[in-house]
Amino acid sequence: LAPLPPPDVKAVRVAHLTLSPPVPATADEMAALAARLSPDPTKGPPARVTGAYKTILRLDRTAASASGKSVEADLGPFERTVPLTPDGRGFTLTKTPTVTVKATLLGSVRLAEGPNVKDNRIDLGAYSVRSGLERVIALVSDTPGLDLEVVPEQTEPRFLKPDPDLKAERKGDRTRWSLTLRIDKDVGGGELKAGSVVVLRIKDTGQLVRIPVVGRGSN
Repeated sequence: LAPLPPPDVKAVRVAHLTLSPPVPATADEMAALAARLSPDPTKGPPARVTGAYKTILRLDRTAASASGKSVEADLGPFERTVPLTPDGRGFTLTKTPTVTVKATLLGSVRLAEGPNVKDNRIDLGAYSVRSGLERVIALVSDTPGLDLEVVPEQTEPRFLKPDPDLKAERKGDRTRWSLTLRIDKDVGGGELKAGSVVVLRIKDTGQLVRIPVVGRGSN
């Protein structure tokens, strides 16, 4: 078999992500990878790995926009698909291999502990579609003077309605906000779709705060 060319990491154009120059994996590392990729012995032959490379992926807080201005990554869930094309001529693929990068970015604003908060997300639990829903969620920041605003046009699903009137309480350097979420009666049955979020914005920087939301409406 021809040597497997390394991925062209310089061709990766994904904001906030950079990859180090690829380094060939050792024989032991390829053997360990083959073992991990192999199916159950009763379901097929073991996998073979004839070539592999290692690269260090770096997630940067800021990235340059098309205008050259520095832009901060949104706080909250981060998920990107990174294409890895071969670095070399004469090598073709029927499909470009990709890797998915997932992370949760934490920063100056966070959810406060409460009955509707779990694992850095808002958990609305089970609610009655016939009655609708109203929940008050608390957010906190230890950054002095930080101001937040609701971005309703980016909140998903659209029937999830964050009240634009954020009530703020300041004590020393800490600020605590009360965010009211509503769902009208007779809408939003079943599990909230994957990717449901409430979006806020830090006023002085424009950085977005994306808060995952889960829940289930039943009749």
